[in-house]
Amino acid sequence: MVEPPNFRKPIFGQDFYWRPLAAPPRGVIGQGIAVSDTEILMVAHHLPITVVVGASGTTVQALTTSRALLRKAFDAQTCILLRGYIPILLRALPFRLSHPDKDLEVLVDQLVGSASDGRSIYSLEGTLDPTVARVRDTLVRCHTGIEHLTAAANQLFAANLLVELPALADERRSIRCYTVNFDALQSLGKLQLVGLASNGFLTMDLIASLIFSMRHLRPGVRNGQGSNTDIGPVPMTAEAIDRLVREAGRIELELDDGDMIHADVLSNIPLDGA
Repeated sequence: MVEPPNFRKPIFGQDFYWRPLAAPPRGVIGQGIAVSDTEILMVAHHLPITVVVGASGTTVQALTTSRALLRKAFDAQTCILLRGYIPILLRALPFRLSHPDKDLEVLVDQLVGSASDGRSIYSLEGTLDPTVARVRDTLVRCHTGIEHLTAAANQLFAANLLVELPALADERRSIRCYTVNFDALQSLGKLQLVGLASNGFLTMDLIASLIFSMRHLRPGVRNGQGSNTDIGPVPMTAEAIDRLVREAGRIELELDDGDMIHADVLSNIPLDGA
C-alpha cells in the first residue's frame, strides 16, 4: 500500500527553499489526472479522457491506470510519464492547491534548508517568489478550467449523452467512468446541438475529446468488458478507413453559408513569406 504524499502550506520564516521533482511520487498517481479546459484537446492525443464520478463529485480526467490503457502511462521504475504532453497538475508538482480553500501547498519531501539545494519560495518581503507565484497563478487558472469541464460534463449527463465504462469501476463501484453514448449523440436534433454549443463550444470540445481519445483504451474496456492483456495497438484496416471516410463525409461542419477560406484570398497569399 503506497502512502499518500504529505502536502502543506509553506510557512514564511520556516520554509525557505524547494527543489523540483524529476517525476511525480507514486502516491500522487491514481486512476486518473484531472484536466483543464485549456488542455483537454491536447491531452486527448495522449491519454483517454473520461468523466469520472466519485465521492468528491464529478471531474473530467485523463486515465492513467495500466489496466485500461493500450500502452502504460508511467515508467514502472521512475514514475516518469511516458507521453509527449504532461498535464498541468503534474507539471505543477511539487505544488498544488488545497481543497476546498485553494491555498498553495507544497510536497513536504521537496522542502530543503539551503539555497544551494533548492529554489526560493518567498522573497525577503514575504511575498511568493516570482517563479512560485507563476505556478500558483497557473494552478488557479487550471482549477477554474477543471470546474468549467465539470459543468460541461453535467450538461452531457442532463442530455443523457453519457454511458458508463463498467470495466473501469473500482471494486466497490464508488468511482465510475463515463464516455459519450455515440448512438444518443447521433440522434440529437440541430437545436439540441446548438444548446450544447452555447458555452463557447466547450461541451463540444469535451464530446470530441471523449470520442477521439477512446483509441487509447484496450478494446475490452471500450466494449464494457474487463481485460488484463496488453494487446498493443489495434491495426487500422482498409475497411475501417473506408468507413471512417464515409462517416466523416456525413458530418455537417458548416457554421454559415460562407466558405472558411475563399479561393481568391488563398491565391493571393505569398509563398515566400514576403
